[in-house]
This record gives sequence, structure tokens and C-alpha cells, in this order.
Amino acid sequence: MARMFPEHLPADVESAAEHRLYELFERGLPKDFTVFHGVRWLSGCRGRDPQDGEADFVVAHPRLGVLVLEVKGGAIGRDASTGIWYSKDQVGNDNEITDPFKQVTRSMHALVSKCRDTPSTAPYRYHFGHAVAFPDVSVGNLQLGMEAPPETLLDAAKLRDPRRAIEAALRFWNRNQEEPGAQAVDALVRLLAPSYRLEVTLRTRIDQEEVVLRELTEQQFRVLHMLSAYRRALIKGCAGSGKTMLALEKARRLSQEGFRTLFVCFNRALAGWARDSLSAGADVDVHHFHELCALKAEEAAIPLPDYRPRPPPQEFWDHTLPNALFEARERLVPGYDAIIVDEGQDFQESWWVPLEAWLEDEKNGVLYIFKDDNQSIYGAGSSYPVHWPPLRLTINCRNTQRIHKVVTSFWRGEMAPTCAGPPGTQVEVLGVSPEEAETELRKLLHRLVAEERVLPSEITILTPRGPAKSCWKEGRRLGNLSLTWQSPPPPASIFCSSIPAFKGLESAVVILTELHAMRPDVRDEQLYVATSRARSHLVVLGELPGAEDAGSRP
Repeated sequence: MARMFPEHLPADVESAAEHRLYELFERGLPKDFTVFHGVRWLSGCRGRDPQDGEADFVVAHPRLGVLVLEVKGGAIGRDASTGIWYSKDQVGNDNEITDPFKQVTRSMHALVSKCRDTPSTAPYRYHFGHAVAFPDVSVGNLQLGMEAPPETLLDAAKLRDPRRAIEAALRFWNRNQEEPGAQAVDALVRLLAPSYRLEVTLRTRIDQEEVVLRELTEQQFRVLHMLSAYRRALIKGCAGSGKTMLALEKARRLSQEGFRTLFVCFNRALAGWARDSLSAGADVDVHHFHELCALKAEEAAIPLPDYRPRPPPQEFWDHTLPNALFEARERLVPGYDAIIVDEGQDFQESWWVPLEAWLEDEKNGVLYIFKDDNQSIYGAGSSYPVHWPPLRLTINCRNTQRIHKVVTSFWRGEMAPTCAGPPGTQVEVLGVSPEEAETELRKLLHRLVAEERVLPSEITILTPRGPAKSCWKEGRRLGNLSLTWQSPPPPASIFCSSIPAFKGLESAVVILTELHAMRPDVRDEQLYVATSRARSHLVVLGELPGAEDAGSRP
């Protein structure tokens, strides 16, 4: 039985002659024949105009070559005076048809060009030929014209033995008996009947989800209209509710309205990202809190202790720098008309006094504080210099729904947030030991970058450890990629960060690692922060305790 493409003739093929010929070839040709039905192609490379091609059948043999076959059913006739061909249908009507010999010659030459211009078939010599099949009539000794040698005409009589008929036609065209070979036929199969499955890659999902998530975040800007009448406000929002974007937008608008504005947060990396975000079109001072303290102390010529080479004690961060900020205010002018605070949950209660002092009008100056108590991983206080009830943001606009469900496993508090994002892909939990983590990470990065087409810059590795203690050292190579703790990462590098340092930031893909090193007393808070950083895809190397809707190894 011949190898047939397709394996079954489609039901929409109307030609009864093609149906009969398909069955004859399927039953009458041995397995070393390959038969293609209903082949269509478009050729036209190397500066030539595109050329359509089609054939009712293409028959290939590794030893004999390739035969392009045109089929005409019913009674066949040709008027020599006009050159018109016609066929008679079942009710006796004559229907004009295309000259089958010109048609099959044109199709064969188009297929020759296509094979010559296609890299997979170009190396082979196929020895093409063509023939016309009239399966409903017998021609006998009738001569149909110089363009129709008897060997290229397959009538009802010849088709009683389809193998003999096809082999005779192929030998007529390939008299030198040069063999294309089995590899040539396989290449022709890949050209004329390719099998493929186009999967939706993570790259495509990220692009689609980014559009939705960006629109949702921009919709949150309507909150600013609600706040425009308030000079002081406390905004409590879940992870992904757009707090930082709202804070930046508020700072931008205040600056454009003529307010001398300060944007201050806790996290160093977040301050750098916010500074870049506000660099165009807004005159806003952007600092993380301790940077602000040190900067103002330097401007006011207030000496600070130098603990180098050892790191400063906690007292330096908790009290020395904030006190210097307050003292500097007494020496420096002017202050600010508006202060926007992000990550307010990480500010200690004693810090609000020196920070408020930098308002030109401490009573009526603009002060907005954005916070999420579930991200309080530093044990800061809970009292804020805002006496109005807080505004609550309870809609997650950053994460997909599957990531959001994992995030809310670590939520503590009232009014559990909801998610307006797209469904997203299943969260991956790859339950590997610390000893297996490097091998698994290498394979994971290859899959994400090479197969899923994710850009290295869209991937972030998070760990509870800092660069000194983490096993992911600066410059370490995993396949074709390097690991880096530098921001922004160099090309072909994957950014690594501690979970606390990445708070307030986000990434299309987040890989959580070294979770076995997490402190038990802040485990839920760090996992809440870490899992919520992923916009589109979240992968865990190791175990993810207490998480719901987390998938296993894909």
C-alpha cells in the first residue's frame, strides 16, 4: 500500500475521477511509492514574480523520480479547429476545460522551480515528469497530439494496473535511471505535506497579557481624581494594585502644577527605577529614605559617623540618619510643597516627624502615603500622620489570575484582594533540592529563552539571600547566559536580586530560588512580596509552602 498524503481523501473533493484514482493508487501502488493529492504551492524567489502551482496528484519514488499528474474525468474531447478541450458530464452536457497537457506541463515546471528554490529540496535531483489521467475513457491507439506521447497518458485501460502505468510514465522521463533516493522523497514530503504544531509560546502570552495589565493599571488613575480634593491621604493597596504607578503619577501631576515635589520610598532599587520613570516631563526629587537623609546631612554640613570597612549598626539607620534629616531641615531652605511616600509600611513611626518637617507648610502641605501592610518585612510601625480614613485599593492589576491566587495564599488582613487580570499560565513549582537547583535552573532558562522566546531582560531570579550569601554569584554562567546583580543587566544576562531589594518592582517572569534559606518569622511576608513580583509567569525552584493553585513540574 502506497504512503498517501493525506491519509484519507477530504469529503469536500467533488471530482469522482479523483476519488477513483486515489483509491487505485492507495491499493495498487506498493509502499515505496509516495502519493500526494491536491498539492498547491507558491514559487517565485531570486527576483522572480510569484507563481502559483497546483497538481491533482504528485507521485514520488526514490528510484524512478517524481510524476506530476493532472486528472480529467468523464468523456473527453478536443475541437482541433478551435483548440478547445471539453468534458461531458453525467447528464450529457459538454463543459469547456483547460488543455490538460498544457496545464500539467505548467504545474510541473512550477514544482521544479519550487524544489530548486527551497533549501530542503534544492540539493536533490528529482527527475520530474508529467502525465494526464483519463480514468473514465479508453484511448487505445488514438494519437492525441505531439504534446501527448502514449507513455504520458493514463487511460482506463492502463489504470487497471496503476503500478505498471505509473512506472512506465516515470521511466519515460527518467531514462538515465538516476535515482533521487529516499532522502529526496522525505524532503519532498516536508515540502508538500509538512506536519507541524504551532504552540502558543510564553513570549506571545506575555505580549498579550501586558496589553491587558497595562490598561488595567491605567484605569486605576481615576483614583487620583477622587483624591484631588485631599491634601493628605493614606492609600492602602494590595500588591499589584498600582500603588507605585499612582504615586509616581501623583508626583508628576503635582510637579506639573508647580508644586516642589519629593518622591521618597524605602527600597534603593525602587528609587532608581522611579527616578528613571520620572526623568522625562517632571521636576521631582526622587530618593529612598536613607539616601535622602544622607544627602540633606551632607548639604547641611552635618557630620555622620564613618563605620567603614564594617557595615553601620542598625542604630545608624533607625535613628542617626533620621535625626540628621531633622537637623538638616533647620539649616536648609527651601523645603517641599508636596511629599509622596511609597512603601509607607516600611517607615518607622519616628521617621514621620523629620520627613514632615521638610514640608514648607507642615499643616497644609500635600502628603500622600501609599502602603501595603502585607509587605511589611522590616517590622516598621503602623501609625501614620494622616487622620482621614485610608482609601483601599483591592483590585490586583499586575498579576494574572493564577499568580494572584498564589499571592493571596500569603495575604493577611481584611478585604482579600480580587484580580482583574487575564487567566495566565499555571504557576510552576519544580520540587528540586538545593543541590539540583543549578542543573534545573540551566534547563529552565534554556526553555524560557530558546523555546518560549522570552527575552533575558524579562526574567528575574529572586532569592531571600543577598549577593554575598547566594549561590548565584555575579558573572556565573548557565549555558549561554550569565547571572548578574547589576541593574540594568547587561545583554544576555539574567538579573538576580534579593526579595527585599526587589520590593516595589516587577518582572514579566520571576524565578524563586533558595527558599529553604528564608527566615521563618518573615516567611509569609517575603513570599507575598516575591510571588507578587511576577506579572505573567512564576516559577519556583524548590518547595512553596502554603501556596494554593501552584502547579507541579510541567
